[in-house]
Order: sequence, then C-alpha cells, then structure tokens
Amino acid sequence: MKKLLKIVLFFLPFLLFSGSCKKSAESLNIQPIDHNLIMNSSFESVSGPSMDGWTFRDSTIFSFYPDAPVDGGRYSIILRPVWRGYFSFNAVITKVALPPDSGRYRLSFWGKRLLNGKGSLHLFIGTGNVDTMTATVTIPVVDTIWTFYSREIVVANQSSDSVVVALHGGYSPVGHPADSTFFDLCRFERLD
Repeated sequence: MKKLLKIVLFFLPFLLFSGSCKKSAESLNIQPIDHNLIMNSSFESVSGPSMDGWTFRDSTIFSFYPDAPVDGGRYSIILRPVWRGYFSFNAVITKVALPPDSGRYRLSFWGKRLLNGKGSLHLFIGTGNVDTMTATVTIPVVDTIWTFYSREIVVANQSSDSVVVALHGGYSPVGHPADSTFFDLCRFERLD
C-alpha cells in the first residue's frame, strides 16, 4: 500500500502538468480573426490563379506569375505599363466596404519591380470612379526584390463614398514587358 501511494504521488505532478499543457496547447491553436477587407488578396483560389473580387478593363495589362513572397501562396500578379490612357485602363481594382464613420486603417502589400517597373498601389476615397477621383494614398513599388509596403491612415468615410484599392502598372513611352511590377498579399485592415 505504501508503495502504491509513493507511485501515485510520484506520477501526480506529471498528470497535473500534462493536463495544463494540453489546455495551453489548445488555446494556441485558436486562429485570429482575419481583418483584411480585401477579398482574394493573394490572387488565388483552390484551383489556381484567380481574379475573383477584382475588376479590370483590359486583360492584356496583367498576368499571373508562379512566384510569391512568404505566405503569399504560389502566384502573384504582374502589371505591365501602358503609354497613355485613363488610369483605370492600366489598373486592377477592388472596392472595399467600410462603415460610414472615421477609423484608423492600414493599407499594405508585397511588391517588387523589374528593371524600370513603375507600378504602384493607390487608395481612392470619394464619389465617382477612379478616373475622376484623386488618390488618397499612393505607394510606389521601388524595390527589385519582394518588399513589404505599408501605410497607416485615418479614413473619414461618408455614406456616399466609394473606397477603391487599385494596383497600377504605371506609364512608359515604350512599355517593355521587362518594365513590369509584381503585387501580392494586398491588405486593408481596420486598426481600431
């Protein structure tokens, strides 16, 4: 009996410890809520590259490329420059739904450019369309390796406003394919 009590007392701390470890491990597996307001931020679906959630006027200005930053999936989108025309002819656009109030937001993405790529990400807030609106935020892609770009802003959204995130390939008098810009993991998140 004494021997059995010693064995129980010996293993009791291990049983208590393993029970508390299991509870801690389970709580670590809870995934945070994704606050990204952009649908399809990585230009992919289960079946491969996808433009779901994005609109465009000219399908010749973009293509998919099997390269992405860390956690970016398998593909990114490449935008080529054009030599002239309305902004939206050389842009891939998504509308974002925001409540009509003020709040702090973070706009971010991963990007890189080839040679003389002149692409940039733009945020438009206002009435009308992107061809008649002034960009609230413009973030040019300046690096030739995958780089994280981010900007925090305060948005005072009116109920009649449109909020648009646009990826733009830039303008070039020549428009060589080597002047393209890559984009992936586009995010627009409310911070408060």
